[in-house]
Amino acid sequence: MSSPTGLSLRNFVTCPHCWSEFPVDQVLWVSESSESLGDIRLGETAQQRFLPTRFDAKGLALDPAGFVCNKLACPSCHLVVPRPFLEIPPYFVSIVGAPASGKSYPE
Repeated sequence: MSSPTGLSLRNFVTCPHCWSEFPVDQVLWVSESSESLGDIRLGETAQQRFLPTRFDAKGLALDPAGFVCNKLACPSCHLVVPRPFLEIPPYFVSIVGAPASGKSYPE
């Protein structure tokens, strides 16, 4: 798959927040319209997340009110996912920190 930037999209993405893996075509877009408040997972004050059906000439999603959207979100936890995650394979590293600060990931 190719993106508007000409880079190839990955087949699957791992969310950096909840660690769920999902196909790149299932990524949600974050609405930009002030009328589109109230996400089912993040609450009334968060912008809605949605699977787009309309796009502009640059390939960016249009929210239900017709605003161009720039942010992407995980379909599982609905938190924002950086756009490069769709194009570049992640490289996870362990960080030094105090005990119980979240450095390790239990299997």
